[in-house]
Formats: sequence, C-alpha cells, structure tokens
Amino acid sequence: LRSLILSSTHGQPREESHQLSNLLMTLFVSCRRLQQLDLTDLGPQAFASNLLDVELPELKLLRVGMSQTSVRSLHGRNDGFRVPHAVLPKVAAAFPSLQALDVGFMPTGGADGVTTAEVKSLLKICAIQHLDLSMVMHLMDFGPALQALAAHAPELRSLAVHGLLLPPDGMQALAEGCPHL
Repeated sequence: LRSLILSSTHGQPREESHQLSNLLMTLFVSCRRLQQLDLTDLGPQAFASNLLDVELPELKLLRVGMSQTSVRSLHGRNDGFRVPHAVLPKVAAAFPSLQALDVGFMPTGGADGVTTAEVKSLLKICAIQHLDLSMVMHLMDFGPALQALAAHAPELRSLAVHGLLLPPDGMQALAEGCPHL
C-alpha cells in the first residue's frame, strides 16, 4: 500500500477518533511503505489518535487540513479536538521524508496558531515542495515566513496561505529562493 485516503463521516468525532486510532496502529504494523496519507477533515482526530507515533519512513505527502465545506459546517462548534501545540516541528520529526504538507484550516492548539519558528523547523528537516498553511497562522505579516521559505525550501512548488500580508521584499526573496514556485 503506497497511498491511503480516509474521509470523515461527520457527526461522531469521538467514534471516528477511536476507529482512526485502530487504523493507524494497523498502518504502523503493516504499511511502513506508505508514501501518501490523506486525512483531510480528520487531522485533529488523527493527532488525538497519536498519528505522530506511527512509523512511516517513506511518507512524502500528508494532508491533515480541513476542507472549506467542513470548516463552514463546524463553524461555532468545538468537538474538543485540536491540533497539538507546535505541530509542525513534531510532524517534521515524525516524517522527515515529507515533501508535501497540508494543514490548511485546521484548528490549532497554540494561542498564536502556527508560528514562523515552527515553519522554519519544518523546513530545516523536510524537503518541502508543497505547503498549505491557510488560516493556521494568526500573524498578519507573513514576511518572516516568506524569508524562511526562501532560505530553506528551494524546491518549493506551491504555497497556500490565506489572509496574511505578503510584503514585496518577502515575495521577492521567495521568488529568488524558490525558482520552481
């Protein structure tokens, strides 16, 4: 098994978390060659189910973000699932072969959401080519993160952000540092 896509059945997050935990333990035992794992809309439950303890040494793509449809349907609800604080360094440490990461629209554990320091730590470990940070950063100025991407992600091919200021000097640095973008 090289690729796995799981989808949410909305409405019973605790039951989904238990089922997902069992599935991840099965992955840990039998699917170490998995390269693509798509848990869109299940990210918070996946982290609650110890996703970061699953050994997937060849994992290149991880989608744990939320779809915009799910974001709208969950608006105002809190099912008790949040992404752990400082999640990007933990993801990088768990999956150093990662090349694509989607955490867009995920409820973040820290008061500040994902920080520039977390982005830097991810980029120093993983050779990121595709990154979705939509609505997970509470910063307004994305300039320092653009500088980090320019310095540490020369193979970056796509970047998704939403609602952040992209200063011209940061965009220039990104263009120069990420020629494949």
